[in-house]
Amino acid sequence: MSLLVLGSVGSTMDVARQMLRTGQTVWDSQQIPVPSGVQALEQTQGRGQRGRTWYAQPGQSLCCTLFLPLLPEEAAAPAWIALAAGAAALNAVQRALALEPPAEPVELGLKWPNDLLLNSKKLGGVLIELAVEPSGETVALVGIGINLACMHFPAEIAEHSTSLALAGITPPSARQMAELVDDCLRMQVEAVRANGTRGLLRLWREHDKTVGRSYRAEGPNGSELGTALGIDEHGALILRLDSGATLAIQSAAVITEEPAGGSIDR
Repeated sequence: MSLLVLGSVGSTMDVARQMLRTGQTVWDSQQIPVPSGVQALEQTQGRGQRGRTWYAQPGQSLCCTLFLPLLPEEAAAPAWIALAAGAAALNAVQRALALEPPAEPVELGLKWPNDLLLNSKKLGGVLIELAVEPSGETVALVGIGINLACMHFPAEIAEHSTSLALAGITPPSARQMAELVDDCLRMQVEAVRANGTRGLLRLWREHDKTVGRSYRAEGPNGSELGTALGIDEHGALILRLDSGATLAIQSAAVITEEPAGGSIDR
C-alpha cells in the first residue's frame, strides 16, 4: 500500500484526477497503481453525492481517494464498484473495532448507495467518479470519508452524523484507517473478479439499512413516493411506489429520501 499523504488540499478526488491526467501514477507488474491513492490530513472542498459538501474537521477524519483500474467490461458497467467501496469501508471499520473493541455493542450498516452507518447515524460516505488516463485506461476514483475523532458537527447535520469517538470508540489514526480501507477495497474487488458479485451482494444485504425507508423518485410518470425494498442483482435500488409498481433506481441523483423514512438525506 502506497498512498500519497498530503497536508491540506481542496479535494482528494480532484488531486487524484489531476495525477492521472499528468501521468503521476504508474502501474506495477501486477497492474497495481503506485501510489495506490491520495490521502489528505485536511480537505477544504470535499464533496459527496449530488455535489454536496463533505464535512471533515482537520486531522479528525479519513479523507482519501483510491485508484482502481477497471477492466474494459467493468468500465462499461461499473455500478458494483460503489457497492464494493461501501463494503470495504464497513470491513475496514470492523477490523478497527477488532483492534479496539468498544465498551458497548455497536451496529454497523450500509445505506444505498454511499453511506456507512454506525448505530443508524452516518459515519462515512463513498463517492465514485470515473477518469481516463492518457493511455486510454478507465480508472475508478474511489473517494472514501470516515469520521474518526470528530466530536462536533454543524447543526444542519449533527442529528444524523456520528464518529467513532462520539460512539465511545478509540479511533485509529487516519493513516491506519486508510491502510485498512485500501486493503479491504482490493480484497473486495479481487473477490468479485474471481467469483462474481454474489458474495458482495450477500454482505450488502446483511448490513443494508435502506430497506423500509421512504424516497421520492423522479420516474417515467414524474415525481412519485416509494419505499425501498433493497438492491437487485445489479446493485440497483428497488422502490415499491405508492402506485404499486416497482422502480429500479440506478443513480442516487433521481431520488430524495423523505424524513418519514427515518433520516434526512445529506
